[in-house]
Amino acid sequence: MRMTDNGRYIGIYKLRKDDLLGKQEKLFETGADLAGINVINDYIFFVTLEKTGSEDIDNKIHRMKKDGSEHKIINDNEFNDACFQIYAINDRVYYIGSDECIWYMDFDGQNRTKLNNNKSGYVAITDKYIFYNLYKNEENEEISTYMMDLNGENAKEINGK
Repeated sequence: MRMTDNGRYIGIYKLRKDDLLGKQEKLFETGADLAGINVINDYIFFVTLEKTGSEDIDNKIHRMKKDGSEHKIINDNEFNDACFQIYAINDRVYYIGSDECIWYMDFDGQNRTKLNNNKSGYVAITDKYIFYNLYKNEENEEISTYMMDLNGENAKEINGK
């Protein structure tokens, strides 16, 4: 396990609302970095990022119950190494795939669906829309911001450079 600078392990811990400085209950510990923590319904979704070489990252999307039970990896290295954010909305997890396109999957990791065919980066997701950057060239110098419905339809540019 990798520790932080203050001697704690990296992980997800549960604290009592009325005792924030008190005892912590360990739900998940890791030697990897954590990112993109989302809590929805009874589940916590999060990303672990672990360097495996000078440039390689072993990244995974996890799901577990809020009590730490039923931990499961629902996406193993099938999303973009540079994208640490995921969005759990309604009954889907949205993410940037390894092909740099926007994808979603069910909460159990099934029914993966590609929403666009463009080199994309997230800006934000609401309960109705996905706002994302569209990179128009390889150098990422020409960027436009788009919005589309959560199902990938009705994409339209809302500003451009």
